[in-house]
Amino acid sequence: MKKLLLLAFAFISCSVIAQPSITSTSFNSYSDVGALYFATSSSIGFGSAGANQTWDFSSLVLTNDGNYSGVSVATAPYSNEFANANFFVKNTYVGFEDIYDIFTINSAKLDILGSTTDIGTSEIYTNPRTVYVFPFNYTNSFSDTYQILGESLISTTITYDSYGTLITSFGTYPNVVRIKTVEGDSVFYTWAIANPYKEIAFASTGDNGEIYFGIKNNSNLDSDFNQTANKFTIAPNPFSTDFNINFSNDLQGTYSLNVYDLLGNAIIRNQKMEGSFNNISFPEVASGLYLMTISDHQNNIVYTQKLVKN
Repeated sequence: MKKLLLLAFAFISCSVIAQPSITSTSFNSYSDVGALYFATSSSIGFGSAGANQTWDFSSLVLTNDGNYSGVSVATAPYSNEFANANFFVKNTYVGFEDIYDIFTINSAKLDILGSTTDIGTSEIYTNPRTVYVFPFNYTNSFSDTYQILGESLISTTITYDSYGTLITSFGTYPNVVRIKTVEGDSVFYTWAIANPYKEIAFASTGDNGEIYFGIKNNSNLDSDFNQTANKFTIAPNPFSTDFNINFSNDLQGTYSLNVYDLLGNAIIRNQKMEGSFNNISFPEVASGLYLMTISDHQNNIVYTQKLVKN
């Protein structure tokens, strides 16, 4: 799922900063709006753990993946199907159906219970997943098990392993926390501002030793991407075994399809498509959410979509 702009920033001196803490109040005014970019790299790593780190990702060659918006809302459709739900985030992404994440939050922890759309539930946690325990401070760690309806039990360990300054093509961010998530053989990192909570970057190990990066730009929205995205339609979605991708008649040439699970593992890789109608047979994998990207012949991502497999 992690794929692929470019600018250089001067390296700043490392100054001692206070240890940021994630608490329940970090989510009081949750809003995350901007543009999302992806990159892969075999030379830039996750960086070091510890206090007062500097992570410089400004040299990553990025590809825009569209505009996003995640904002807290007063309620969500079908949220009455989740006991104790009291925190809701509406996620809007170009070309996507709106997804509502359903949480329960209190002074002790933040749990995700599932997600819904305007037409029904799209994911249900039969065993809720703990996102954070509060307060979550430097060196704190906790383990959890969670389960999505119809899938196996998953064990995870989440550690606040470092804090410091994050440099991307879009700015320099002090007082950033780094969260390490381990699920089996998969390791995933998130860099976030603690108060108010806002994710700035994420990364995970991909194929062939590469690292997949996602970089957020909260100050820039890419209108060209929006115009291209309107030229693709996906149906049905949700689907069971296959779905169709329809192209606008003015699109020419060959496009490539990639589909990833939520940990960045490729489910479909570089499947070629051309013509106005393409039928896609989906591999026999678990039901749930997947991310689809369509790239042009220059490997630029021109469309993304969340897929829901029943």
